[in-house]
Amino acid sequence: MLPTKMLMFVFVICIFLVQTNVLGQNKTIKLTNSQHLEQCNKEKDLILVNGKIITMNKDNEIATKIRIRNKRIVAIGNVDDFEGETFTDKCTTIIDLKGHTVIPGLIDSHLHFVRQGLAPGYDVREVESATSIQQFLRFLKSADSTVPKNKVVMVLGGISLDQLNEKRIPNLKEFDSAVSKRPLYVQLGFAGPVYTNSLGIKYFKKLGMSVDDNGVISKGKETAKAFAVLQSKQNLADQIRSTKSLMAYANSMGLTMVFDEGGTGFPGASYFFGRDEYKALMNINSKHESTLRVKIQHTSTSKTLQRDIYDEKIENTFPFFGNDMLRYSGTGEHIVSFPINGKVNSIYSDKIKATAALGWSHEQHSVSYDENKQHLAMIAKINKKHGIKNLRWSLSHVFELGMNGTEKLISDLKTMKMGLRLQNHGYYAKTDVFPLGRTMGGENAGPLYRTLYDHGIPLSAGTDGSLLGPMNPWFSIYYMVTGKNNEGVLVNPNQYLTRLEALELYTRGSAWFGFDEKKLGSLEVGKLADLVVLNKNYLTVDAEEIRTIKSVLTIVDGRIVYQDKL
Repeated sequence: MLPTKMLMFVFVICIFLVQTNVLGQNKTIKLTNSQHLEQCNKEKDLILVNGKIITMNKDNEIATKIRIRNKRIVAIGNVDDFEGETFTDKCTTIIDLKGHTVIPGLIDSHLHFVRQGLAPGYDVREVESATSIQQFLRFLKSADSTVPKNKVVMVLGGISLDQLNEKRIPNLKEFDSAVSKRPLYVQLGFAGPVYTNSLGIKYFKKLGMSVDDNGVISKGKETAKAFAVLQSKQNLADQIRSTKSLMAYANSMGLTMVFDEGGTGFPGASYFFGRDEYKALMNINSKHESTLRVKIQHTSTSKTLQRDIYDEKIENTFPFFGNDMLRYSGTGEHIVSFPINGKVNSIYSDKIKATAALGWSHEQHSVSYDENKQHLAMIAKINKKHGIKNLRWSLSHVFELGMNGTEKLISDLKTMKMGLRLQNHGYYAKTDVFPLGRTMGGENAGPLYRTLYDHGIPLSAGTDGSLLGPMNPWFSIYYMVTGKNNEGVLVNPNQYLTRLEALELYTRGSAWFGFDEKKLGSLEVGKLADLVVLNKNYLTVDAEEIRTIKSVLTIVDGRIVYQDKL
């Protein structure tokens, strides 16, 4: 029999565990009013009420009320679940959602965010949503009146002529009508061409650029040269301002975290070396000013086995080092040069051997069937010696996986517990002529969402924006749900996901690839408070209106980072 003092101690411990919800399964953490007041020295509690809260928990429950304290969700449910949790003291802020829909923060698992954030000039990202020349010009005109004098109004990629009703770019006269006070720089895709206004013609000619009388800088070398000149005029303050602006745009679309993919070794807007490019982001993070979680990956375009910056990085940094706002998540999407004539660079095997041995997660850009087959064969050999099953390796893009003849590849993915990061290229581009090409054909633009989802492979969603295409996540969700491109044409038939399944890929699905599923991806007690209040009811709005959804309130790490009218 235990001594009396020992029994008393055990009794007190049990009472403590029950009250702090360690033994119990209560949805809320109970605090008395006085205890709550003592804890509110730093931040107020935030309670959102009267909402349609899509929790994305395992049962996809809908709640009406959520309470946030010190960055985390401490209560979620309906009115009855909040008994004793409805303080209205000086430590509590209550927001009436007025019936608006709430979702977990969206996570883009494949976005060239850092590179886009370093865009010289003042990037008008909103243009990617324009559906007509008139709307396109309206966005530019708004920027013309706010951009500082002698600075360049810019649209750096993310747009296509197909998105506009007129199927053409505005002409010089139209550009002049919208942007008359500042030089203009509108670049299509990676390599141009670039279109400018009359002030821009004078501005770029003065800088030694070749611009024709219609305000066009030719595609290729001339576009890369013009971009380099603009970039040379940037300083760190410009890069910080531009990166913060891109964060704000991302927040307005409902994005709360992104996996950054670096860039390429090609000259021009897609170039990314991977050292100096992080200075602006590091500065923002060190001052606790970031409004977007960013996962960065070690990237390289090595052509030979000669030791390079990739080897230095994976050997001298630690996997997952960082904080909840900025953290290493792995390597990729490129660690060797692009395939040539469909043949993967043979040094890929050596690079991934070192990557696996050091315990890094890895993502590989892989478009066609031939690429998928070669990459997975090389990875399978490495897996036998350096098991990757717990490292969550993945392939990205994979337009053809799921077609007849790819069953062995899907089996290999499942055996190695790999995942797939899927993007909506078919929404804005013809994937049968995508760089490096497809080799199996078929009527679908891909990816084959339905087939892959039904196979039970870990999947995530993203855009591959925003130089190649738009970074608006709602275009990607629209594509997953309808199979239609930016012209409303069905290009990915019979591969539709339900709305909740599409949202799953952008939340829980994407969180898995960063080992974050216990902290992010759903709205549950104990998780970090990243959530978005939408302007429309995602579950019931007409499918064609999904593309017009945006945020009216975005919360990251428990604080409001974007707010519009509820």
